[in-house]
Amino acid sequence: MEPELFKGAVLLCPALQFDGHMILQYLSWVISSLFPRLGVPSVGEDDVGSRNLFIAETIVNDKTKSNTAIPALTGYSLLQHFKFCQANMHRMKVPFLTLHGKKDMIIKPSCSEELLQKAEVEDKQGKWYEEAWHDLLFEPEHEQVMEDIAKWIDDHA
Repeated sequence: MEPELFKGAVLLCPALQFDGHMILQYLSWVISSLFPRLGVPSVGEDDVGSRNLFIAETIVNDKTKSNTAIPALTGYSLLQHFKFCQANMHRMKVPFLTLHGKKDMIIKPSCSEELLQKAEVEDKQGKWYEEAWHDLLFEPEHEQVMEDIAKWIDDHA
């Protein structure tokens, strides 16, 4: 992020890395090149990301959401996003706050930890919520999450 465009960023459970084997990355390129619309299993497809039962039921029963697969080209594009993020974390130049649930099963908390380690900007902060899952704004801790975000924005406005 460039300071000329943004004055700061608040990141909720940022998706910045892929933990799969290198062979999966290579195969994703081959499959997406040959069969871009072929359905491939998505990472974390069974995870709803929230302890909030209403949200979990809504996600499970959402008729517009595929519970089976994503197009191969979409999966490959996501892998390219992760590679780009890994290679460019050090280029983060704006103040930021990253927030993450320690029990997030969709995006590992190590993404936020790694960003804090690699980003070269001085003004960076991380907040973790011990029992929270992925969907921080709908978790039982959502009020604390919103307070932390509001405080950070107030401090940086």
